[in-house]
Amino acid sequence: NGYEIVVTERAREIKRRNLLETDLEFNKKTKIEEIKKETNLKSASGFVWNNFIFDSDEKALQNIHGTYTIVKATNSFTGSWWDKDNVSHTMTAQEFIEFSEAFFYFQNYTKRKSRELKNSVLSLTTIAEVKGFKILWT
Repeated sequence: NGYEIVVTERAREIKRRNLLETDLEFNKKTKIEEIKKETNLKSASGFVWNNFIFDSDEKALQNIHGTYTIVKATNSFTGSWWDKDNVSHTMTAQEFIEFSEAFFYFQNYTKRKSRELKNSVLSLTTIAEVKGFKILWT
């Protein structure tokens, strides 16, 4: 009857969930998803340059990269860049290049560290190790 099919499907779903929770690969994938989320948060949280915190989200990346390209080509920059507290920072061309390179370093470090964390998770051999793995950015 139809009731038995529903019960059977529900039982299969419960069994599948229990298996997944005890499966090493499932736990690794779950931890890697946590790392991806943390990476996105870290990448967009802001970066420090000259003791000020500047935006580091995707829009900041586009703006800095575009301006950096022009400044490198012309060696000219007259302007300011705003930090996360809406404080304007006037920079020379050389200062803007240094600022941009600090930003690029921050972005690259975040991606590199994320890869290291993911590789560490992939090398773990027990579920307990995966569940106990701490995502540390230092």
